[in-house]
Amino acid sequence: KHIIDEVGLRVITAPEGYETREIITCEINRPALQLTGFFDAFDENRIQIRLNALLPHCKFVGGTQYVSDTISRLLSGFEKEGGKLPCYDRAFVAIIEHCNFSTASTFDNDNKGFKGVINALKGRLFKDDNQFELSLGLFNVIDEETYCDIYVMPFDLASSFLYEMEVSAQKN
Repeated sequence: KHIIDEVGLRVITAPEGYETREIITCEINRPALQLTGFFDAFDENRIQIRLNALLPHCKFVGGTQYVSDTISRLLSGFEKEGGKLPCYDRAFVAIIEHCNFSTASTFDNDNKGFKGVINALKGRLFKDDNQFELSLGLFNVIDEETYCDIYVMPFDLASSFLYEMEVSAQKN
């Protein structure tokens, strides 16, 4: 319950006693996934960060800074709790926005504030954002829920991640 209140999550469904359940795993991704129940299995080789909003337009004053600050605080909080962040020599970052046409505010991917995400991750999950150390994918999923998932993983896992996305899209 403490995490729900602190992060500002909305409880849609939860098991009995969730308010007093203690989460003892110190990882960025697991508390949120356990509370939302989106995955049955989890790949330990990638980091997932969920933002409860879409990325702002890149020209929105202060918008990308807000995104950078939010992600930096999440990463710092994880480390403060004893978590150890990986630093990939070559990384793949997938930014997946979930929304429908009425909630989408920026239709062109090149106008989205993804640079704020990269700036928050650079130097922490990968050394630099040059073309040899970082590959980036921007994706959209038509969904009634509105949120943004950010996945960071070693580059050599990108093809299997993209395959998983395709299989998931075909099921829906």
